[in-house]
Amino acid sequence: MSRILIIDDDKGDREELRDRIVSMGHVTDEARSVQEALEKLKRTAFDCVLLDLGVPVNLEGRPRVENGQNLLGQIVAMPDAPPVIIITANGLNSHRLAVAMIEMGAATFVGKPFRDDPIEPKIAMVLERRAGARPASAASKPKEFRGGTLIVTHNGLELCGEPVGGGRKDASIRQIVQLLSVKGAEHYRRMSIAELANAIGGDVTPQTVVNAIKDFRKRCQRAVGARPQDVIVSTRGGGYRLADWIEVRFESDSPVGSMLKSDKAAVIRTLQRCEECSRKELASQSGLSEARLAAALGALDDEGQLLIRGSGSGTVYSMKNTR
Repeated sequence: MSRILIIDDDKGDREELRDRIVSMGHVTDEARSVQEALEKLKRTAFDCVLLDLGVPVNLEGRPRVENGQNLLGQIVAMPDAPPVIIITANGLNSHRLAVAMIEMGAATFVGKPFRDDPIEPKIAMVLERRAGARPASAASKPKEFRGGTLIVTHNGLELCGEPVGGGRKDASIRQIVQLLSVKGAEHYRRMSIAELANAIGGDVTPQTVVNAIKDFRKRCQRAVGARPQDVIVSTRGGGYRLADWIEVRFESDSPVGSMLKSDKAAVIRTLQRCEECSRKELASQSGLSEARLAAALGALDDEGQLLIRGSGSGTVYSMKNTR
């Protein structure tokens, strides 16, 4: 039996959710505002949270989606944060909004009305994942993570000396780390899930990226006690970046890192020769893989050396000093 918090200002929706959850053998508590939800979360350990984004800050306020988004950010930052299922109304932007919330740390989402998108399987899924991620002994004191070095090798990732995935079966997270490892003036670069999926290419989809980062976060928590936002941060505007207290190092045989300088030079030579190229032409003429090309283009763009026109498959690149 699990304890589930329902956060929704609509009485009818709360009643329906309560009935469905109780019929599964679980117990519920309810909050009608951000303020009520935070008070209950401070007092009680919940196994799952159902969050309708359109909630008021307090009972006298007006429901706003931004309130729910901010509440999600506070929940996922809590120690041993419960998984959050986002509730969205059917509409043109609901799916896009739900994906953005997953990038911020939500477990999954369900749309209204619930008869069209049953919530029971999703509750069962997140509870099963949470049970599998818990340590065997609840009495053991969790490790306290304070940042460290993330080493990228040709066959895996190591955080503070502990293996955290990135092998042949989950190579996409290694490529994600490589793409996010470019550092700007203040922070590591931010990329959306769509940008990451496109950069990696192949069979990688946006959902593959989301799943890879979720699995990586769990591995980091088990290995060194890192919380979900401690290594890969879900940014407020959507997307991901590496946390500032993470230092990324690459072994000499890693496709990014020590080779980034030469990859940038290869892109520059190609653009100086062709003046203007599509991404496909750049990959063909420079001989770089999609991941290496994406990292090189990202670094050159961050340095202000590129002119970029168009979007998607129609994007073309040129050097600023060639025009």
